Amino acid sequence: ADIAIFGGAAGGGKSYALLLKAAQYTHVPGYSGIVFRREAVQLTGGGSLWAESQELYPALGGVPRESPQLEWRFPTRPGAADAVVEFRHLQHDKHKLAHQGKAYAFLGFDELTHFDASQFWYLLSRARSTCGVTPFVRATCNPDPDSFVRQLIDWWIGEDGRPISERSGALRWFVRRGDSIEWADSREELVVEHPDSRPMSLTFIPSSLEDNPALVAADPTYRARLEALPFVERARLLEQNWDVRPIAGNVFRRGWFRIVEPDDPVVRDATQWVRAWDLAGTEANEVNADPDWTRGALVGATADKRLVIRHIEGVRATSGGVEELMQNLAAQDGQGVKIALWQDPGQAGKSQIRALRNLLR
Repeated sequence: ADIAIFGGAAGGGKSYALLLKAAQYTHVPGYSGIVFRREAVQLTGGGSLWAESQELYPALGGVPRESPQLEWRFPTRPGAADAVVEFRHLQHDKHKLAHQGKAYAFLGFDELTHFDASQFWYLLSRARSTCGVTPFVRATCNPDPDSFVRQLIDWWIGEDGRPISERSGALRWFVRRGDSIEWADSREELVVEHPDSRPMSLTFIPSSLEDNPALVAADPTYRARLEALPFVERARLLEQNWDVRPIAGNVFRRGWFRIVEPDDPVVRDATQWVRAWDLAGTEANEVNADPDWTRGALVGATADKRLVIRHIEGVRATSGGVEELMQNLAAQDGQGVKIALWQDPGQAGKSQIRALRNLLR
């Protein structure tokens, strides 16, 4: 494949595979490869790409250089050009322009979902070579439903958000037309429709923890730590779910909360109480049968930072009804309870807060 994306669960050995692919042609004079992380601080440190490369590349005769940039040079044969593998970041969108005019036989992106689509497509234009190696692109990632990668690999993902195993590694071909991508199952189909284009091939290979038995053997508790993650992160990093998002019902779940009586010690120990409001101002009607709710939550905090939800009130009403509810609850809560309000930006938000402060004083 011109482009291969290896992604999904954590612990599958994706970054290690990327380093191996970057070094595949380091015996070829003039070979130039580059590996990207989004931020500079992600390139170095424990478990980083640079740290792992120091375990691999010396065995291939690589010589590291850390100034002015991180790179490995590989002597090929006497009198011939070295092969080079660079490590760079693209922290800001403008950093892609630093590669204008460059040529790389290999482009690698570690955690592709961290990059912007514009960065990926621009750098793809730098995939060119005169050393005899056909340029190729490899990328790793974890699931992110809001990344451009999700749409790019849509054919490989099922309706449940998980990879379709039968399509793992299958090639598809595409051409870009403006901001859209046209796909086909073969290169020939696209050549017929777009004779002036050069179709490119792409594939997606799902990653799972089972792909990396060395990690499982060295750290048998790693799976348990993934299983201990909150729902959304666990679904992405262990179950390879590309569609899961934080939504009502899977961020705060009923089963996490212990029901207590008013005389429970945790209630008595709460020394700070706040009634916090999230405001709306629309009644349900024929035009809008499901408007937003106004919610007011009375929450206490103990000295050891435990939280107690003592009461929640909700209403779908006009601003007058909302203000009446706030005033009544403030009187019932008493002056020992602080009132917390979100202030919307702009003058309207300031005016609303000023009016509510006068109302509740």
